[in-house]
Amino acid sequence: MAKINLLPSERTSEKKSRGPALSVRTVLWFLLAANIIVILASLGIRVFAWQRLKGMGIIDSEYQQASAVSRKIQTIKQEQNKLTQELGALEKLAQRNVLWSEELSRLPQIMPEEVWLTSFSFRSKSLKGQEDKTLYLKGGLRPPPETIPMVVLSKLINQLKEDPLFSADFDAPVLTESKTEKRDITDIMTFAIEMSYKQDTGK
Repeated sequence: MAKINLLPSERTSEKKSRGPALSVRTVLWFLLAANIIVILASLGIRVFAWQRLKGMGIIDSEYQQASAVSRKIQTIKQEQNKLTQELGALEKLAQRNVLWSEELSRLPQIMPEEVWLTSFSFRSKSLKGQEDKTLYLKGGLRPPPETIPMVVLSKLINQLKEDPLFSADFDAPVLTESKTEKRDITDIMTFAIEMSYKQDTGK
């Protein structure tokens, strides 16, 4: 017995066209899901990159702090070396029994009454690989009436040269500067004297 199609031809064609419509919808859902996955992956990459940059920033900050600490340590070491050298120089002076208190107290006894000091210093400097220590004396003098200023200055130099304390630790005094001026009808002489410290010969 033959089947008779009682549905209108329009409904039949509509029913047949549902197959392709579902296929397009599936593709759209697939594309949407793919876009979401791409967006999430992109966000994940950005978050990862931000964390890496943040980590690198922390590392850079820690490196800068470590560099600053290292520079401070180097500065402290340099100051320590400088202090060590100065202490070594003081120890050498102590070994040579340079009794500054005695020598300073001895100066007024050596100096003639007409002489006064304006500067007294002891400095050291490196000269041709060897440390040179020198005592510097500066001052002035007013000679007695009818006395040449150089006579008074020569007396001071001779007394420094012949004094047991100074001659034991220093070479003979050397006059490096002298100048005479007339003040109130009196000659005033200013002078500068150097005395080299005797180097330790190791004997």
